[in-house]
Amino acid sequence: MNKWVVLVFCLLMGAIACEAQYPSPAFTVYGGYDFTHTNSGFDMSGFDLSGAFRATNYIYLKGDFTGGFNTSYGNSYHLFTYTGGPQYSFRAGKQIRPFAEVLVGGATFSAAGASQNAFAAEFGGGLDINRARWGLRVIEVDYLYTHFGGTGQNNVKISTGLLLHF
Repeated sequence: MNKWVVLVFCLLMGAIACEAQYPSPAFTVYGGYDFTHTNSGFDMSGFDLSGAFRATNYIYLKGDFTGGFNTSYGNSYHLFTYTGGPQYSFRAGKQIRPFAEVLVGGATFSAAGASQNAFAAEFGGGLDINRARWGLRVIEVDYLYTHFGGTGQNNVKISTGLLLHF
């Protein structure tokens, strides 16, 4: 009887070890809707595109490009961000993956025919639900800091969309 208990215990431990070795996708492409609330009061709707390359099972190197658009007071306003950095993927299971990220780069704001470039940094995270070759980014929420005109702006970005895994 003791041999059977030991055998079942070893099989269960082996199954847990196999679960822990489930590989993360090597490359992930994301595209979706982005909503940005700026501290100047403009709410911008647009897109979020990113690609993330797996460095380890938990750490990805991510590049992100977003565009936000607003038309009010007879003018068109555009905010583009282009950032990159590490993304840490927590392993809640094979399919559910919460993540946290720190991205730095630049931003371009244009209004009334004039544009200005500035530093940008994003800190945040989100939740992905994955299948074998695709997934859903349920939500991503980032604090977006920009530095236009010598002063800092505190903004919030929220996005959702689809993932493709390669």
